[in-house]
Amino acid sequence: MNSGDVIPGGSPIHPIMHELSQEAIRITMEINNAYHKHDEIIALRSELNGT
Repeated sequence: MNSGDVIPGGSPIHPIMHELSQEAIRITMEINNAYHKHDEIIALRSELNGT
């Protein structure tokens, strides 16, 4: 997915990309809609970035 190639809708990779984007939305909403201590923010950002 890091290749920069276009992923057409209906390809086998498309559902995976959709799942990953939904997970990113979930994590972002968790960060933005609740109070978190500094270490929790770092952990959530790490989860979001995959690091």
